[in-house]
Amino acid sequence: MAGNTVEFPMSVSKTDVDSNEFDIGDFTPRLLTHPVLLSALNSHVRHCWIEFLLTNEVKPHVIFKFNFTEGYQVGGRNFVSCRLSMELHRDENGHQGPGACLLKVCSYTGRTARARAAFQFQVSRPWPLSEAINAICGTHRRLPDSMRSNLAVFHFVEIPHGGSPLYDGCRDWIAQVFVRLHYLGLVAWDIEGIVSPEQAEELSPDKEPELYDSNRERFRPLPGSDCPPIDWHTAGFHDVIGKFFQKPERKVFLDESGKQYIAPMIYYRRLDLEEGMVLSSVTRFYQSQSVPHRALPYRSQR
Repeated sequence: MAGNTVEFPMSVSKTDVDSNEFDIGDFTPRLLTHPVLLSALNSHVRHCWIEFLLTNEVKPHVIFKFNFTEGYQVGGRNFVSCRLSMELHRDENGHQGPGACLLKVCSYTGRTARARAAFQFQVSRPWPLSEAINAICGTHRRLPDSMRSNLAVFHFVEIPHGGSPLYDGCRDWIAQVFVRLHYLGLVAWDIEGIVSPEQAEELSPDKEPELYDSNRERFRPLPGSDCPPIDWHTAGFHDVIGKFFQKPERKVFLDESGKQYIAPMIYYRRLDLEEGMVLSSVTRFYQSQSVPHRALPYRSQR
């Protein structure tokens, strides 16, 4: 990758050029001149979060959240971060299952309001967002041949759920992208901190989000029944991606002076990853390629 050049597979764009949401699988040279998108791709990432969003009580929807080192303004709108995720959509025949790899440029630095849990991973150095996009598309020059598949083209898998089907696979997609980002040295594998639940989309662009480290009890998620506890002192990506974080409960804590206060507490249970379908030749990785003994919790590997 030369500088901040973005090297995408060519396709026909269906994206509304007035939007702040862009489908990575539909990028074209014309769309790459869009000022919101172009500025985002050239923005440098300072925070990398994995957020578990509320969708239903069966499975979470998991996304990347990247905060920029500096915000920018286009058409009177301020942009300071972005969300990157694989979203379920209907194809031209109305069938569900195909995914859309969406980049949504955002105006908040706090945690997404629907996030039940959010974890920060250390960024080795500020890097342009275009590096992550090239990693997803398999066009980053430092990727090995085994990571050259285009992860922007993806299908969810249907899982049984009563009379109405649910679709799973977003965590599979997140895991495969995270393996690439970590291989490239862009993000650390270990969890740097737990993002405060009180700060949801309300931080000003110049305010840093508060993190709770592993030594603080407040908002340290707890295991539910029949779920081994996470050691938050050594926890990594593999410890959280295979979990379902339940609806927060209010819990009474004692501060250092012995005074009581109430804060939300979240419990988690095990939920192994289902494999989606990448529509190109792909090598699926079941563990970190740089850190030993970091197996990803895939159902097929149990």
